[in-house]
Amino acid sequence: MVTKIRNGGLFLEFQKIKLHRSEKNGAAVTQITLDDDYNVPDYRQDIVKVIKERGELRFDEVKAMEGAAWIKGSLVFKVLYRSDKQEGKISCLRGEIPFQERLNMDGLSEYDAVHATGDMEDLTIGVINSRKLNVRAVIVLTASSEKEVDEELTCELSDGSSYEQNIVEKEALKLLVVRRDICRQKSEAVLPSSKPNIREILWQSMQLRNVESRLVEGNIRLSGEILVSIL
Repeated sequence: MVTKIRNGGLFLEFQKIKLHRSEKNGAAVTQITLDDDYNVPDYRQDIVKVIKERGELRFDEVKAMEGAAWIKGSLVFKVLYRSDKQEGKISCLRGEIPFQERLNMDGLSEYDAVHATGDMEDLTIGVINSRKLNVRAVIVLTASSEKEVDEELTCELSDGSSYEQNIVEKEALKLLVVRRDICRQKSEAVLPSSKPNIREILWQSMQLRNVESRLVEGNIRLSGEILVSIL
């Protein structure tokens, strides 16, 4: 791109380039506390004691409004507990606590893209009685927005006249591709003959570890291990 500017009796022709970049449009953080009671479903056994609990956040809707971001989701929790039955004393249940929150963000419009993340700082599940639990969680919600910006930068004069330049080098990254893929893994494990037969899976956990990535021709190769624990 060439731009002509008149300087006294001279016309200066500037050679320009366009820089395409992402710019932060706004961000907001809020902390909320969820405190709700949860009734044990009829098909689950009575609760005597909570052994272990865990939870995760699920976002159902994230949208931009004028000057604010709207986040709607649920706290999904699972509880491993001891029941009052002689057979099958250990049982489990899964439940959800919904939430919705408005985060004010100056300069945000309803057509902007918004990204939301959440961290659960604390989760406490207590027994009120054998058929009711109290679920309390402290959650930090973060909403952020970016916009695409085109900027013109002058790189040189194109008329060939002598002039001085002050050149500063800056490192920049160019985004080549963004891609998301789902890798499905399926394997089977045979129980040793010394172990009893499985009636129900009560608790499971998976941990991804030793993840490595390597560039090959036209691809990125990923490798790692999945540690699986099942009760």
